[in-house]
Amino acid sequence: KNLANNGELHEEDDLGRPRAVKGAAAASEEPYEGNTTFVGRVTRDMIMKEGWIFKRSRYLQQWKKRYAVLTKDHLLTFREKGTYINPTEAIKMDVCSTVKSSDDEINKEFSFKLDIAGTTFFFYAESYEEKEGWIGALGRSMIKPSIMIDEAFDNEYM
Repeated sequence: KNLANNGELHEEDDLGRPRAVKGAAAASEEPYEGNTTFVGRVTRDMIMKEGWIFKRSRYLQQWKKRYAVLTKDHLLTFREKGTYINPTEAIKMDVCSTVKSSDDEINKEFSFKLDIAGTTFFFYAESYEEKEGWIGALGRSMIKPSIMIDEAFDNEYM
């Protein structure tokens, strides 16, 4: 049973007590739940970037070496290279808001962070070039295809 109360939608539980109903806006503000979005297997033609990086665990804050695979839809991390099933983390790229360097923020050289719906993932690479490569690839995968500008036209507008 739905009840309107102060402009909010509520529902009653089995005992008739009102409870709030979460809408899309409320759900988007909740912390990112992680590995709930990827089912299937990664094939070579899906891979945009891959390589070893270190990922900080969300709860214990420990650095774990992971093999990362970026597809057009997900950033996936695995314990081993070449075994592209059952990722340790699956991050949907369309919910990511920012990717940027975090060297100063966490005092870790070659580090970067990915912000997603109230959750921040920290990573670090083994070199500056690798870090910049990941930041660039992740940034490009966050851009929706409908707003990407064809590189062939870039020079015409300059």
